[in-house]
Parts: sequence; C-alpha cells; structure tokens
Amino acid sequence: MRGGRAERSETPGCLVVVRQPLKAPDPAAQRDWVSTVLRALDGDATPPEGLLTANFFAGRDGASVYNLAEWTSAEAHRTALTIGRHGPYGSIGFSDLWRAAREHPAITAEHEVRRHARHGALVSA
Repeated sequence: MRGGRAERSETPGCLVVVRQPLKAPDPAAQRDWVSTVLRALDGDATPPEGLLTANFFAGRDGASVYNLAEWTSAEAHRTALTIGRHGPYGSIGFSDLWRAAREHPAITAEHEVRRHARHGALVSA
C-alpha cells in the first residue's frame, strides 16, 4: 500500500509488525484506515521518538492491514506506546488525528504486535 518515513538516518534496531484486523473484509476500508494513520503520522506535532519508517500492506483477503515499522529499538516502540491510551491499548499519539486512527469504524480494537530485534544485516554481493 503506502508508507511513511521520519527524517532520521539512524540504524534500525527493531522491526515492529502489527496486524490490524478489520471488522469485515473491505479493501476500501483498508485503504481508508491506512490513509488515516498516515495523516496522523504526518500531522503529529511531536512525532514518535525512535520511529524510522512505517510501511503498510493490505491483507489479500481484505480483512486486515499489516504495518511493518522500523524503530531504533524495541524499547523506543514500547516508550512511544505510553504517549497515548486507547482503552486497554497504548497509542503512539494522543491528538485528534491519532484518536481518529484508533477509533476508525472499520477496525477492531484488538490487534497483534510483534517486535523483532536486529541481530545483524545481510549484504548482497
């Protein structure tokens, strides 16, 4: 789908993979939710510290969206989630833009988060 990138040159230390389910399969809702999140990322006066890139992929079945985000560290991601709250879940922002992303009518409140630490880099020959 699309992605966003902070203006930073730091080396990623963690890949955060989020699977955001939708209430019902709907490719238009997938695109709309990603646009809402990108507006929040681009419009936040204080972007999350440690976020380097965020890339979004639509599930082929139309029922979920995957966010693959590079962070400086897993701890930076955990810290960013303490900025805002949405029910029992953390949120990397608390502005109206972030509230719109977390309360989007097409998504479920539940989502999956996996953090993968960087252990090295592969280099192509």
